[in-house]
Amino acid sequence: MEKGNVSAQPSPIVMKATSKLSSRGQVVIPAEIRKT
Repeated sequence: MEKGNVSAQPSPIVMKATSKLSSRGQVVIPAEIRKT
């Protein structure tokens, strides 16, 4: 899982995205990380 990358790079954008994606599902979270 690339969840470790999110913790390593604490950014307001990532936090906001995670919050938004959290509502939709954890399937979109990894997709966003790869896009970054």
